[in-house]
Amino acid sequence: MYRNEELRKTLVFTAAVTCWGAVSLVRTLTGHYAGFPDALGIAWPAIAPFLLNEAFARTVIDEDGIRSWRPLGRRYYRWADITEVTTEVKYARSQSAHRVRLHRATGRPRWVPFPSLPHRASAPYVDAFRREVAGIEEIRREATGREGAGRHGTRGR
Repeated sequence: MYRNEELRKTLVFTAAVTCWGAVSLVRTLTGHYAGFPDALGIAWPAIAPFLLNEAFARTVIDEDGIRSWRPLGRRYYRWADITEVTTEVKYARSQSAHRVRLHRATGRPRWVPFPSLPHRASAPYVDAFRREVAGIEEIRREATGREGAGRHGTRGR
């Protein structure tokens, strides 16, 4: 099972900014509005659920497939529906990371919430990450081979 390794940082950050939002709301209600900083603090509760959604995400990889769980949604991908598991760099805003991407027979490819690795990680970490993703791909091959053996009587590869 993979979980977000930065959960503690995210929770501390969210708690601090939520306190800032509460102070901003009290300041605004008492007539001490300070402009943009207070407006941003008040807007924070609308942003926090999406940040926490990423923080609490987890991914389980087993012989049946890949289960991706987040507080705001769940996904399940069966090995039979996945054609390939690769690692690619995903560029998003100011952050980029090596992420796991599922290529599916039907539909567009999907990013798996975890595992991931910062884009600027050193070469040994990137190599270890790619080996881990190759292990996931091997699990997929073994699982689809077993399914083929059950249906057709031979192990398909």
